[in-house]
Amino acid sequence: MNYRFAICFPVSTGPNSFSGSIGKRLDSCLDFKVEAFEPIPTELPDLNTDFLSTNQKYLYQMCSATSASTVSPDLAIKDPGKLTYFRWLTCANRILQLYIGTANHAENLKELANFIMKAYAPTWFDIKTKSSCKYGPIHVFNMVKRKFEDL
Repeated sequence: MNYRFAICFPVSTGPNSFSGSIGKRLDSCLDFKVEAFEPIPTELPDLNTDFLSTNQKYLYQMCSATSASTVSPDLAIKDPGKLTYFRWLTCANRILQLYIGTANHAENLKELANFIMKAYAPTWFDIKTKSSCKYGPIHVFNMVKRKFEDL
């Protein structure tokens, strides 16, 4: 995922901010109201969200809502977490928040949201459900497969 962010956010402007048209808007993603947006299908594993961190729960809920194209008012105003260059999960949360709050999506935003919904989040939650290192090769294979299914 790092290389995708490097393409869309060529330079960080500090540990808590990005440059580029998308990067500059991530800090203020909560200022946008939910717009009509195109749903992005995802395949998340069934799991008990009680055992997830706050950021992981948010990602799971946001992916489910983005897939169904229905975002609850509570989720729409929920803070996705502090933005830092080193927290990719929070960055993914903010990108999805920006996706649902933007009427006309830039191609880069669509590409990032699709990658998060179709490869990053499903792989993240697959790893949460099967965290033993013996599943490592399966997780890598599935992530690569998911990424290239759309090509």
